Amino acid sequence: MTAAAAGIDPGSPGNDESEVLTPTDQQAQQDERATERKHQKNKTNAKYRQARRAEADRVVVLEELAARGQLTEAQVAELAELQPKVAERKQQNKEANAKEYQGRRAEADRVVVLEELAERGPLNEAQVAEVAELQPKVAQRKQQERANLAKHRQGRKAEADRVVVLEELAARGQLTEAQAAELAELQPSRSGSSKRGQISRSIARGERLLSIGLWCWRSWRRGGS
Repeated sequence: MTAAAAGIDPGSPGNDESEVLTPTDQQAQQDERATERKHQKNKTNAKYRQARRAEADRVVVLEELAARGQLTEAQVAELAELQPKVAERKQQNKEANAKEYQGRRAEADRVVVLEELAERGPLNEAQVAEVAELQPKVAQRKQQERANLAKHRQGRKAEADRVVVLEELAARGQLTEAQAAELAELQPSRSGSSKRGQISRSIARGERLLSIGLWCWRSWRRGGS
């Protein structure tokens, strides 16, 4: 008896053949589930970070009120609850950042060592694999750092230019209330930027001297090998 004669639709869910998934279909379903899980995890993490940020911002507000002696009893209790949590997170973030920096610095130093070894002769198989893994990561980080520094400098330059404009308006007595507030906010930033600029230039000079010293040391090592 045929399926049609038995009253069974060949394309219905009751047909065993229609329920069999090909390897491609199975992989597609797995990828879809993985994407959904990742999306959900990102949403959860974003809410978690947002809540933590809100608590940190709230502590700042409460501390400002406390400095002016304007805390209510409820706010005193709220600050006592939030302040230790926010301080602990800051410390954890500080330690995590320090650990990450140390790891990145160790990788950069290792690349320098491997490149020096490569200059003196062929690397062994393990070292070739190691430098092939580390070199792109270190190069990408350096490029990102340069891009971030350039973006930071552009922002500082824009602030400095804006201060000049506002100061000219102030000299002519043409500042609006909003512009006066903007100038009051930007002026300390500009002063701090000038000091940071002096520090950055000192650091840059130190880095140049360090680079020269490193080049001389490498030359000495190559000449002595």
